[in-house]
Amino acid sequence: MTPTLSLCMIAKNEERHLSRCLESVQGLVNEIVLVDTGSTDRTVQIARSFGAQVLDFAWQDDFSAARNHSLEAAGGDWILVIDADESIAARDHARIRAWLRRERLDAVTASQRHYLPSGFVVGWQPGPGGYEEGGPYPGFVDVTCRRLFRNRPALRFKSRVHEELVSKDPHRPLAQAQGDWVIHHFGKAGSTDLLRSKGDAYLRMGLLKVSDAPRDPLAHYELGIQYSELQDWDAAIPCFERALALKPRFRDSQLQLAVCYRKRGDCEKALDALTIAKRTLSRYAPEIAVEEGLVHQQLADPAAAEAAFRRALALSPGLPEAARNLKRAVIARARTLIRQHRFAEARDCLASIDAGGGADADATAGELAGLHGVVALGLGRPDEAVAHLCVSLRTQPTHEAALNLSIALEARGDRAGALEAAVAARDLSPEDPHATQRVAKLSCNV
Repeated sequence: MTPTLSLCMIAKNEERHLSRCLESVQGLVNEIVLVDTGSTDRTVQIARSFGAQVLDFAWQDDFSAARNHSLEAAGGDWILVIDADESIAARDHARIRAWLRRERLDAVTASQRHYLPSGFVVGWQPGPGGYEEGGPYPGFVDVTCRRLFRNRPALRFKSRVHEELVSKDPHRPLAQAQGDWVIHHFGKAGSTDLLRSKGDAYLRMGLLKVSDAPRDPLAHYELGIQYSELQDWDAAIPCFERALALKPRFRDSQLQLAVCYRKRGDCEKALDALTIAKRTLSRYAPEIAVEEGLVHQQLADPAAAEAAFRRALALSPGLPEAARNLKRAVIARARTLIRQHRFAEARDCLASIDAGGGADADATAGELAGLHGVVALGLGRPDEAVAHLCVSLRTQPTHEAALNLSIALEARGDRAGALEAAVAARDLSPEDPHATQRVAKLSCNV
């Protein structure tokens, strides 16, 4: 006989996501139990339209209390727990059903895949990850979670926030296996206001969790992550320091600490933290190298930043954050060489990168073309300079590129074109005296 599966979930004002979530488990689960913690939108109506049993529950700033309330109403042999802003791919249904037939197993872990609209965090992976659910997003982070388990009274959640399923039977430790399926999470790709609202709620519960378990390094670490997501670096730093004091080398606390120091503007402390991280967190070597490069960028040391980003790419080829910032470092070094009139070196410097892809590809391509144009001018190649500068203006119009185009056109004898480019430069930056003077000069000669 095929084991039955209950879907248990808690929700509040999730009309935006709920239909997608419940549609994703059609044909997989035998019943749906939804605990509503005070919705004022259409969450309850949507849930009932899918045949869900809806239970009201007064919110207590405790996710485990709400989750365990849903478990009490479950009638299936197994329980699947997902949230309204998550889904299960249809291709994984058969894999999940296969796990339900396994003997001597209490729980199955899965990868909770957090899709991110932008940014770079530890463990970030580019691309959709092999699922169409990831198609709209540039990348994701996977976190292991325990969401599929047998319906037994001893298996319940603990902790107010970032809750975890545990066995409350001291004579029977939880027996689990690593699953081969994914829970797709879209909540971190929401609006800024919604994320801020949820972040404040998670912060409140995180503070309560630390109060409940002051010597738990995980509680302090999670609170540090929450402060970081709210960009409160001053508050995040002591959380990571406390986690490390309670348990040296706890997770990636040392790297998180370095990020907070850099964000706060304390670059020397950031470098000290990264020095320790390089010794203790070898599995995060690419991320550490990227962070080191970002610190050197902040210190206006493009050569050191470039070296760090190249090291990150050597460790993890194609790492977008490293590739993107490598371009910025190389561009900064090329600008320095150009100011020093070291045009041949600047040319070789720019030749080491190209525009590439990514969200800033057009802007980078325009800037690179403009710099190639300046270098060509410095090397006495006006025709080449004109070609590059025209590309730069088409891609990303700037008064700098227009002014350099004017100089290049004049150098090859096109005074009318030079005047037109100078007027464009003046229009793009009316306050620039050089463009105004150039327009006046060329107007007299045309």
